[in-house]
Amino acid sequence: WRDWSGTVAYGVDRLAEEAEEVYLAGFSAGGTLSVYQSLLDKRVRGLFLYSPAFRISSRAALARLHKIYSWMIPSGKWLELKPDHDIYKYESFPKNAAAQMYALTREVNSLLNRYGINIPVFAAASADDTTVASSATLEFVVQARHPSSKLVLYTAETENLFFGFPEGERAVHELAGKAKLELVKSVFPDQRILSFSHTSIVLPAEDPHYGVSGDYSNCAHYFPDDIEKFTFCNNNPLQDFQGELTEKNLKAGILRRLMYNPDFPRLKISMRKFINSLP
Repeated sequence: WRDWSGTVAYGVDRLAEEAEEVYLAGFSAGGTLSVYQSLLDKRVRGLFLYSPAFRISSRAALARLHKIYSWMIPSGKWLELKPDHDIYKYESFPKNAAAQMYALTREVNSLLNRYGINIPVFAAASADDTTVASSATLEFVVQARHPSSKLVLYTAETENLFFGFPEGERAVHELAGKAKLELVKSVFPDQRILSFSHTSIVLPAEDPHYGVSGDYSNCAHYFPDDIEKFTFCNNNPLQDFQGELTEKNLKAGILRRLMYNPDFPRLKISMRKFINSLP
């Protein structure tokens, strides 16, 4: 993760040579790295965070154990080995990536506890995210001290939001009370969209690869255990449901993981309002 953060620092150095004001935007791990950079670099004036990874499964801490045996069984280095049909990102996932992400989140949260976050933050996340804990994003925005900070939270259920997670419930009420929270319903029945996923926040429906008519379908969750569903999912996009890979959604029928944001025009308006509110 220090190599990742070093790359971000290099980019900020180059950008600062050409720009008077530096703002960072990041998706998932990129959001975490943006926060890390901002905590160490006073040149960063604000943040745009999309599905940021502030908390992941504690099981990721065990990912390094593969080194005991993976020298003999190479497949042991991988959490998942998938077809890798996506032309922009790997679908397979190495255990080292999980271990590095866990180490990064621990470092960032340690720094946040020490320094807090004082610059303006715009964040967008899905309450149904199964990759990262979106309740941690809520807590982060609650702690963001700048009055312009804002969270757009997509949710399939506006009632019982984060049921079973009291800290999430408290965060929702606190943000709503400060007008720092915009709740958006993420169910679009006419488009067979059941909820927003971790991967769906930052791209418009017109995207030629991930969008409505895009040439890619995220069906890797069926591989290799159910090749029949995997094949159907890839070949019949108009008959598939789309959403996050929750147990409830998977029971609805053949499910593609949603890769675009049908609410993207309104998200752009929210971002513009945030930008206009900056000092």
